[in-house]
Amino acid sequence: MTGQLLICTDLDRTLIPNGPQSESPNARQHFATLCACPEVTLAYVSGRHRALIEQAISNYRLPQPDYVISDVGTTIYVVGSDNRWTRQQAWETEIAKDWAGKSHADIKSMLSTLPALRAQETAKQNAFKLSYYVPLQADHRELSRLIEQRLQDKGIASRLIWSIDEPAGIGLLDVLPARASKYH
Repeated sequence: MTGQLLICTDLDRTLIPNGPQSESPNARQHFATLCACPEVTLAYVSGRHRALIEQAISNYRLPQPDYVISDVGTTIYVVGSDNRWTRQQAWETEIAKDWAGKSHADIKSMLSTLPALRAQETAKQNAFKLSYYVPLQADHRELSRLIEQRLQDKGIASRLIWSIDEPAGIGLLDVLPARASKYH
């Protein structure tokens, strides 16, 4: 291999199984071989929080990354060769601008009267990510409109990321600063 190669990959249903989909035979072994090349820089990009990413790396014997973009793009880590994870505060300073000085608690309060939203566990929250469970039958379009209207009225630029926890059969919603996303 000549030159440098940056590999950015999600974990769930990309490198590792999640839900009913089976894992591709030998995929992780081939991936590990590729990542062992000195020209490769590896970044995991995930909606998971750090503890769940570390758990996946351990459980599935994944290569150690050089970078991790976690919490749906709200947290970035540089991972040293000694497996020391260094959080990038400059990124958090950048995305904080979208929330116009408001805190996680402020935004949670603004959305507290929407009955379809049920806050996820504390471990799944962070300063720039409000995570909710939402019934699959909820009107996501109308709920998005209500959330965006409430936040825009307070000068907050947000991004809503919808997904489904297939094994649990529940909808998931992450409310993030507009600049934050694992899709950049």
